[in-house]
Amino acid sequence: MVQDDDDEEDKSSVCKVYHWKDADIVGMSHFLATYDWNYLFSVNPTVDEMWTAFSNVMHFAIDTYVPAINGSVNPRAHKRHYPKSIRKALARKRCLWQKYRADHDNSVLLQRYQSATKHCREVLREYEIMKQRQVIDRNNVGGFYKFVNSRLSVRSGVGVLRSDDGSVASTDMDKANNAE
Repeated sequence: MVQDDDDEEDKSSVCKVYHWKDADIVGMSHFLATYDWNYLFSVNPTVDEMWTAFSNVMHFAIDTYVPAINGSVNPRAHKRHYPKSIRKALARKRCLWQKYRADHDNSVLLQRYQSATKHCREVLREYEIMKQRQVIDRNNVGGFYKFVNSRLSVRSGVGVLRSDDGSVASTDMDKANNAE
């Protein structure tokens, strides 16, 4: 069977990896300190436009002052690496699911699968708690923030703006007045 090159591109994508330890922090600080922020915010009337313009300036500064390499990233490379006991529990659950799929009428297999599912949920929860405790016990503020940020579902964008009475600002004028 001949495989098309386009299929290979779907499996891996190109991403930019920044080397922050080699960044020109002084140069970036100078660039950001001397940037005309008043002009930037005066020519962008809506909050969304302000955020986009601000983000563009920040991305430009990062691209200019932080060295980066382009590399291909295999999405499979970002799998979680669990201890052997958890991998065995997940494999057992998978095996029981395959057996139950082949024989839907077997209530014993269903009960075993449900038990394995419950066991996997418990050991995964214990593992996550252990990892969280390790982050806390290290007393590393940077590591803590890295851990918290990796768990955030929304990584960018402006949050909901509320007016003084608690209602959501929906029009651009309301957003601009509340952003002040």
